Amino acid sequence: KKIVEMGVDGIIFPMIRSAEEANEAISNVLYPPYGKRGFGPMNAIDYGFQNAFDYTKNSMDNLCCFIQLEHKDAIENLEEIMKNEYIDGYIFGPNDLSGSYNVLGDVFGEKVTDVIKTTTEKLHNANKYVGIASGGYKTEILEHWSSFGVEMLVAGADFDFLRDGALNNRINLEKIHKSI
Repeated sequence: KKIVEMGVDGIIFPMIRSAEEANEAISNVLYPPYGKRGFGPMNAIDYGFQNAFDYTKNSMDNLCCFIQLEHKDAIENLEEIMKNEYIDGYIFGPNDLSGSYNVLGDVFGEKVTDVIKTTTEKLHNANKYVGIASGGYKTEILEHWSSFGVEMLVAGADFDFLRDGALNNRINLEKIHKSI
């Protein structure tokens, strides 16, 4: 509730493992009669500069709700999870998913790759939006995950860019320092 009251456009629910958990999560961000979200969108309505009634009436259509598929239980329960019509998309978390199959970190291995491929096909056959948190931004990583035909590919993270930027800056400074 605290997140959606800020006026965000979307929310990702991590580590959902069952239809019950998915339904509970979605219910918490939708106003009645669709959910049980309590009223209090002060930030979302710019503290009264937008109409609160319009916001609440349209919030269901304006908020993207994603379920993160990070556990084998979610894969096994996917048919039931997909019955929730208010879930806008599904995002794979390959690292956590690999851990739930006891192959933590082996995100490019046969087990995780097969699970993500077959589940992506199942989701696409049901006209569901699919994404993958790639775990990096290098070309080979992005090409691998992109080949699955997903609609969204999360590429890299802030710490990747900060680390690589700092390393490149150090290399440049060392080059300059040696030339002086």
